[in-house]
Amino acid sequence: MMRRRRHEIQEAAVEGSSGGGGVFNPVTVVSSIRWWCRLQSVAAVSSSITALNLIQLDSKFSFFRSSRSGVLDLCAAPGGFMQVAVQRVPDGTLVVGIDLLPIPPIPGAISVEEDISKPQCKATIKKLMEEHECLAFDLVLLDGSSNVRGDSAQEATDQLNALFIDSVKLATEFLAPKGTFVTKVCRSQDYTTVLYCLRQVISFLS
Repeated sequence: MMRRRRHEIQEAAVEGSSGGGGVFNPVTVVSSIRWWCRLQSVAAVSSSITALNLIQLDSKFSFFRSSRSGVLDLCAAPGGFMQVAVQRVPDGTLVVGIDLLPIPPIPGAISVEEDISKPQCKATIKKLMEEHECLAFDLVLLDGSSNVRGDSAQEATDQLNALFIDSVKLATEFLAPKGTFVTKVCRSQDYTTVLYCLRQVISFLS
């Protein structure tokens, strides 16, 4: 993926340098690659922080220890929550992570490259459940983030809310009775409405 991205950056530098004259500018390429690497470092740090938050929540509510049938991690890339899950669930628990982006291989977990808003994703989940004799997931996780670029805060919030709604739909279908749904909710103008909708399908909020 990194090699592909560098190729794309190089092409953009050739097309965009010297007024679009097609002159290769190595300074532009190096600067762009450094920017991309910094971006990936920020993403890795953010993933580590949210994984730590998940561990803190588990220390309080012990939802991993009670997840014996399965854990479903939505918008899972780069895989921080999956790594935590594999380490803390009982042996033999099915751990599935789903994301549009590729997830690096994680021993003890299954990675799926799917769009959680599409019917194909639901079909894939059902197939994995049948293959591993999983009737329902004891735990569903969501730590999705927006991929909107620029300063469009409202567009980013709308995308996060859409991810949240799609994850709730999957949770209501695949979550076991008395199972646990762990998510984050944006404090936007829709915050109260989102919590109201969540209370209609989840019996306890903390």
